[in-house]
Amino acid sequence: MAYKTLPPPVYPGSELHAFYNVSMAVGQGKPNNPDDVMLVQLCLQQVYSWPSIFPLVPDVGAIKADGKCGPITVNAIWFFQTQLQESGVLVYPDGVIDRASDWRAGTTSGYGYSILWMNWSLKQVIGEERFLHLDVDRITPGLLSLKLGISDF
Repeated sequence: MAYKTLPPPVYPGSELHAFYNVSMAVGQGKPNNPDDVMLVQLCLQQVYSWPSIFPLVPDVGAIKADGKCGPITVNAIWFFQTQLQESGVLVYPDGVIDRASDWRAGTTSGYGYSILWMNWSLKQVIGEERFLHLDVDRITPGLLSLKLGISDF
């Protein structure tokens, strides 16, 4: 279940005051819980709706927050990770968004969690106030609103 929590003490964009995480990995061959997928899709949808900040994903089609992890979502995840890596961020572009499972803000292999960078990117495009209250924002699908609204924070 997607959830809202406090961010780790060392994380991208140290000004994050909340953090949205997935309970299980999202991507090809992963569990793809619908609300986890919706959170990732919502982040991607919003980030790529601001082409002046984030270049559009080529040839993937519209990203819909429907909770189904298909080729559009997998390609958009991969593109997001590739863009981060090309800008100097140490992430592994594998088309999978893993749960940030510890407070080191990085994986055991030394890569950063893509979900942390999705949070930071989402905050950049929608602003601090909307980001902090994503559970009641108009862009958030109903099922995801419910899950984020009952999260431990």
